[in-house]
Amino acid sequence: MPNIILAIHLFICLLIILVVLFQSGKEDMGIIFGGSNNSVFGSSGAGKLLFKITSFLAILFIVTSLSYTMLTKTPSDSKSSIIDVQIEKTDPVEKKN
Repeated sequence: MPNIILAIHLFICLLIILVVLFQSGKEDMGIIFGGSNNSVFGSSGAGKLLFKITSFLAILFIVTSLSYTMLTKTPSDSKSSIIDVQIEKTDPVEKKN
């Protein structure tokens, strides 16, 4: 099961990258594809649609991240933190005169 969630997670990562790259800055998407302003996605443009897709993929990204973490976590022992671990004390080496 963790392998399936990891595969879905990686696929979502790639989709987020593609959707973010398709979003336009100051120029409209039609200019990127060689058309005039707003000719590719209609008069309203693709801004709202790409924003909704990006938001949905971001939510899926968080869900798969948390799911994978919950499925693959190991049981913690009593000394799970570096603060709880006591450093072994050794006697200093005595100098021979």
